[in-house]
Amino acid sequence: METNKRRNYFIKPKFQASFFAKFIMLLVLEAVVIALLFMVVSRGTLTTAYGADGLVIQKTGIYFLFDFILITIIAGAGIGVAGTFIFMYLTHRLGGPLYKFERTILEARKGLLSERMDLRKTDQLSELKDEINLLLPKFDDDV
Repeated sequence: METNKRRNYFIKPKFQASFFAKFIMLLVLEAVVIALLFMVVSRGTLTTAYGADGLVIQKTGIYFLFDFILITIIAGAGIGVAGTFIFMYLTHRLGGPLYKFERTILEARKGLLSERMDLRKTDQLSELKDEINLLLPKFDDDV
C-alpha cells in the first residue's frame, strides 16, 4: 500500500480550475471552427434526400445543421467527461508537487531547513525537487 497517496484531488484548486476552463474553451473553439469550415465548404451546394415526407432538397449546410449540432453536443459531452478525469489526473500530478514546493519554501523561510521534499514516482517536477533538496542544506550551513 502506498503511504504517500493523496486523498484530496483539489490540491491547487485555482490552478486546476483554470487548466480545466482552458480545456473546455479549446473544445468549444474547436467545435465552432469545424462548424464554420463545414459551412464554408458546403456553401453553394444542395443535398437531396428521401425523408418521411418524401424527397427533400435543401442547402447542404441547412440540411445537416441539426445533425451537426447534435453530434457536436454528444461528442463534446463525452470528451468533456473523459477530459475531466484526464485533466484531474494531470493537474494533480502537477498541483501536488507545486503545493509541496510552496510548503517546503514556507518552512525554509521560517528557518526549518531540515525538511526535505518527497514526491511520488508518478509526480512531475522531480528534477526541481532534487535541486531544492540539494539547496536547503547549503542554507543550513550558512546559518
